[in-house]
Amino acid sequence: MDVVSNDERRLVERDPCPTRIACILAVVDFARSLDATLRRAALLAAEHRAQLTLLHVVDPAGFRPLREWLGRPADVELKLGQARATLDRLAVELAGRHRLDARVELRVGEAQQEIVRAAQRADLVVVGAKGANPLRELLLGTPAEGLLRTVRRPLLLVRRPARQFYRRALVPLDFAACSGRALQWAARIAPRAGLQAFHAIDASLEMKLRALDVPEDGVVVDHRARAQRHACARLHALAAERLGPGRVAGYTVRHGDAASLILAEEGRIGADLVVIGQDGHSALASFLLGSVAQRVLRGARCDTLVVPRPSSPGRGTRRGECAVAGSVLADRWARHLEALREEAGEEQAPR
Repeated sequence: MDVVSNDERRLVERDPCPTRIACILAVVDFARSLDATLRRAALLAAEHRAQLTLLHVVDPAGFRPLREWLGRPADVELKLGQARATLDRLAVELAGRHRLDARVELRVGEAQQEIVRAAQRADLVVVGAKGANPLRELLLGTPAEGLLRTVRRPLLLVRRPARQFYRRALVPLDFAACSGRALQWAARIAPRAGLQAFHAIDASLEMKLRALDVPEDGVVVDHRARAQRHACARLHALAAERLGPGRVAGYTVRHGDAASLILAEEGRIGADLVVIGQDGHSALASFLLGSVAQRVLRGARCDTLVVPRPSSPGRGTRRGECAVAGSVLADRWARHLEALREEAGEEQAPR
């Protein structure tokens, strides 16, 4: 019988999940996925009796190309008034349809910075899968990917139309410090769903053994069986600690690349939600090298909840500030490239 390590016990002693979801922040960017985003946020707010805040950020820097083209200042106040009227109408509709407390928050400034500030008062942030600027997404990725590097709150990426509550949630676990919290959040955000815990065993050792011509039917098979038993024992222990006796989860263990196996398992079980924990790697490493969370975020076909690992007070604040600053600089560079492209197109256009 395998001995379960103390990792799971240490996970239970820190980073507790909120007892309830009391405040949900829905980011409104008026993109094509807006309807699905608002419907899902409203369903969750109604299910958890939470306050729903609709947030829209007007970035004055976005009017710069328009100002240069028109030759006169863009009317930012007009934009604010239009956004306020639309947000108020959406809030009234959602409050009446779902019987919830819906509020509006309109901010002016850098989108990433303002969303991060607003998210500090929320338990959950809900965003759409597609943004309103395809060119900028091509250069930088979707707005959700930018928020993944900066927001230190659980981030729900909505991909599908929200017609009902979540029914089947896939929870990939790698036994890092964020795993237990991800499992708790899955149970919290989808109380009616069946939970499927999943672990991918790194197959690099098996590949090395095969490269050394180690007998397949001996050492390799025995190693795989022991790794499988140990992973199952850890999944069972972690679920028992985090979910308690009243909630049951299924378990699946596979060998191979984690992100690829997670996406395959999503389709196999028909998941409508994937909940994945994001460990405390640096924003720079995540931006350059990518992570399992980001690969799943890009490849998943259903809604994805990314649960970050809470940082220590001082370190987490500094890291969040650096991530926001880097994201803002990248966004400004993307605008510069976009403006250069527009100028090049005007020069090449026939006269």
